[in-house]
Amino acid sequence: MTVMQCQYAYKECTNTRSVKRDGKLHRLCEYHRSRANAMQKTYAAKRRTEVRNAKRQESKIMSTLNTPTSSTNVATIETVDINIDDMMWLFGCPIEPIPTTYSEIDNDITQDDYAFLSLLL
Repeated sequence: MTVMQCQYAYKECTNTRSVKRDGKLHRLCEYHRSRANAMQKTYAAKRRTEVRNAKRQESKIMSTLNTPTSSTNVATIETVDINIDDMMWLFGCPIEPIPTTYSEIDNDITQDDYAFLSLLL
C-alpha cells in the first residue's frame, strides 16, 4: 500500500486518496468518501427522526399527566380517632402515651455561656 492509496478498511482499494481544500490528503478515495458521507447522512436523518419521535412521545405522556382528573376519581381520606388501647392491640406492644402538656426547661445558661455561644453563631 502506497501513501497515495485509499485507506479503506474492509478491503484493498487501489484508487488514489482524494485531496482536501487545504492540499492535505483525505484517508479515502472520492468513491469511498461519497459512500461514507451518504451513509452518515442516512444515519443522521434516522437519528433525528428517532429523537423527534421520542420528544413527541414524551410530550404525549406529559400532556396526559397534566390533564385534570374528575372529582369522582379522587379518593378522600377520613380522619379516624383511635385510642391508645386500639393502637396497642394493632401493633401488639405496649405504647407509652405522648404527654400532652410540656413543662418549661429550666434556663441554666449563664451570661458567660451565652457570650460563648453567640461567638460560635
